[in-house]
Amino acid sequence: MFPRKMTSREHFRSSPRPQASQQVVLHRSDSSTIVAFTRDVSTGGVFVETQETFTVGESLRVELVSPSTWDPLTLRAEVRRAEPGGVGLRFVGVSDADLVALINLISSLDFES
Repeated sequence: MFPRKMTSREHFRSSPRPQASQQVVLHRSDSSTIVAFTRDVSTGGVFVETQETFTVGESLRVELVSPSTWDPLTLRAEVRRAEPGGVGLRFVGVSDADLVALINLISSLDFES
């Protein structure tokens, strides 16, 4: 099943973020971890539904879990938007190998239409 196509009016990001609920673990610099779920995910970033408080610019490690891989994919990210109920993260420093793994992970997700 493919995600519905977004109109140009709906899409304002550098890469589309189809909606998908998937477990994610956020690792903070103070060594605390937060287990939550994604609202949407793309090669550029992810929105995570959480009640935790974040600061714009805060650096995190994001661990995405895919049903089609043995090991989780861990990427560095930066908080770009914090709002009640969630946080928007932009992936930073993504290697070519991690980008391929991320594309494979996104392809394996069960998207909501």
